[in-house]
Order: sequence, then C-alpha cells, then structure tokens
Amino acid sequence: MIDEPGTKPEVSEINPRDRIISLERGLAVLAAVGRGPGMTLAEIAAEAGVSRAAARRILITLANLDYVEQRGNGFVVRPRVFEFGYAYLSEQPLTAVAGRHLEAVAQALNEFCSIAVASGVEIVHIMREAPQRFMRPEIPIGSRFPAYSTAQGRVLLAALSPEALDAELDKLTITQFTSHTARSREELVASIEQVRKLGYALNDQEMEYGVRSAAVPILDRDGHALAALGTVVNASEVPIEQLRTRAIPELRAAADRISADLRMAPVSAPRAFRRPAS
Repeated sequence: MIDEPGTKPEVSEINPRDRIISLERGLAVLAAVGRGPGMTLAEIAAEAGVSRAAARRILITLANLDYVEQRGNGFVVRPRVFEFGYAYLSEQPLTAVAGRHLEAVAQALNEFCSIAVASGVEIVHIMREAPQRFMRPEIPIGSRFPAYSTAQGRVLLAALSPEALDAELDKLTITQFTSHTARSREELVASIEQVRKLGYALNDQEMEYGVRSAAVPILDRDGHALAALGTVVNASEVPIEQLRTRAIPELRAAADRISADLRMAPVSAPRAFRRPAS
C-alpha cells in the first residue's frame, strides 16, 4: 500500500529558556524507534537527528523505563508506549462510537478504511479496518502522512478557515511523490477549494503510484470537521469514477452515522479509562 514518509514534527517557536533540548531529543529517539522496528543505533541516531553517543544514552534511559527493548542489533518499542496512545484515545468520544460504523463501511466497500485526524500539515490515522483479503495494509494506527497529498488530509485542510489554511501552508514544503502530486501552492489551493465545494476528496495516485483514495469529513456536535473517514484502493482495480459513485456515498452515510452518534456521546472519557478517586 503506502509507506509512511519519514517526516519530523515541527517545533513551535518558544522562549529558549523554556526549551528542554534533552527532552526533545529523547522524544525524537523514541519516535524513531517506533517508525522502524529493529532499527540499529546508527539508523535511530540518523532518523532522530542526534549523535550516536546521545542516541545510545537516550536508548539506555528509555530501556530502563521500559519504553524500548534491544533485540539483537536493533531496538523495538515496548508495550508501555501505548500509555500515551490510550491516554489520547480514551478522551475521544470518536473512538468510542465510530468502531462499528468503520467496520460496516469497510465490509460494504470490501476495502481498507480508516479515520484520520489533523496534526499540523500531516494527518494521523487513529482507527482502521480492513477486509480479510487485505494481507498487509501498511497503514497502522499512528501512521502519519502529508495532508496535502492524501484525500483525508485534503478534507481536513478544506475545513480550515482561509487564514488558518494560509498559516498551515506557510509551514509546508511540497514534495513531488508522483507526477500526479500538486506541483505548487496555487495548484494545491485550487484542489482544496474544489474539496470545499464538493464536500469530499478524491486522490488519484498523488501519494503513490497504483493507489487511489477517497474521503469525507466527520463532523463534531458544532458541525466542524473533527476527522476524516476514507478508503484506500488499488488503482488497477477501482477506477476513479467508481470511487465517486460508489465509495463516496457509502463513506458519507457512515460519516453521517458517526456524526449523529457523536452528538449523543458524552464529552468525558469512558469510565473504563478514568482513574479511581483518591
């Protein structure tokens, strides 16, 4: 399917006296381990942008805290890292109500489907569902992709105000993944405007040759785009017109059901995730 690009999150400008460089490096190393199971010390250092000596000390510390583990010459994350993810997911009514609808639309389309949220100029997949015929959809939960070159990302960019969109695009460097990728900011803005008018996004091999996708917004109780529901298909099997006429209606119906459930969902986290009172 699609390989996750090795992007690094941007750090907002803050007072240098408030910035903890060692913490930034530690998180960069932990993120690097998570991107490539079994990466060596040298590979992790290069991915995180730190020296091998610094990476080694950080990995020893993370291993001592049970966040990573050395296996042979490589390093892998330990289950404890899920504490961060569960803390986020447990606060999201979306993950509590969307599961059955996501499963249903994946079965209806017989294609990989997922829900993604915005993270600056990227999207992050927080839920996914695939029919059994998919042996290896390489889009695990937590995968990040550039928003501008994905259908789900375009849906979320289209939901921004003109001022917010300009601010996000100012941070963007367009990479030409394929000959179909937008080549300029003007071309990208035009495609986002089209998504605003249509209410959905189609992507024809802009991220990877042989891959098409479609997406629609999931709205919160105030009618704002909270996330994007999308599907990814094989371009040799599914024409772009079939995405428009079949996938989009199915995705819209599922997104509407999720949005309706969200309007009735409690705002607070499910009880199973709450800490007991002290």
